[in-house]
Amino acid sequence: MHNSANVTQTTTCPYCGVGCGISSNTDSTTPSVNGDTEHPSNFGKLCSKGSTLGHTLIQEGRLLHEAGYAGEPIEIQASRDPYPTFHAIAEEAAKMMRKVGLNAHVKEMSWPDQDEHYGSNKYQMTSITFSLRTDPSLMYSTLAGQKADHSWYLWEDNEAAAITAYSTVVDAPEDRQALFDSLHEKMITWTPTIGICNTPRFHIVSDQVDGFEAWALGIPRFWGVSVTTGE
Repeated sequence: MHNSANVTQTTTCPYCGVGCGISSNTDSTTPSVNGDTEHPSNFGKLCSKGSTLGHTLIQEGRLLHEAGYAGEPIEIQASRDPYPTFHAIAEEAAKMMRKVGLNAHVKEMSWPDQDEHYGSNKYQMTSITFSLRTDPSLMYSTLAGQKADHSWYLWEDNEAAAITAYSTVVDAPEDRQALFDSLHEKMITWTPTIGICNTPRFHIVSDQVDGFEAWALGIPRFWGVSVTTGE
């Protein structure tokens, strides 16, 4: 419904089954929508949804414009060594962001520099790995907190930090699960970080190895492991 010249069109509001008539004056910037005074369903009146219909007709970049974004550069820090996957992820993320109008680019740096920038909160976005944690409390505790306390915190939500702390002293599995479910819901709303993937680890041993067991951190442990040799 975009035209270089102003054009008035009458049509029907799509938001419910009433079928109110609307009159839309479209131009190259912000279309205006009013009720159609001659339509028998509404005689010019519109509800809150219909009266804001014009906001859905603006050209691409509408949400960015409403958010106050004016094309400022967004830098994603990434390293190729020792984790080339995270550099590739950063490139794909920047490509997706540019597609919707964000001025995103990847800044390649060494892993030590990227790690130092993360720890001192010197980044806009960063594509980085998190070490394995054996308990959800440990994972959330690396995210939730105030940067004034530790600069690496990503999630400055006092309630989330309090729930995380409480989860460390709760024993019942069902109670802990309820706490983690609430944290998960809050994290979806805040989105302080986006988890891309988990790295699988496989351990293959022969039938001559006794006592080997995999564990949560995935790093091989050889306490109590022995090897038997055939006759």
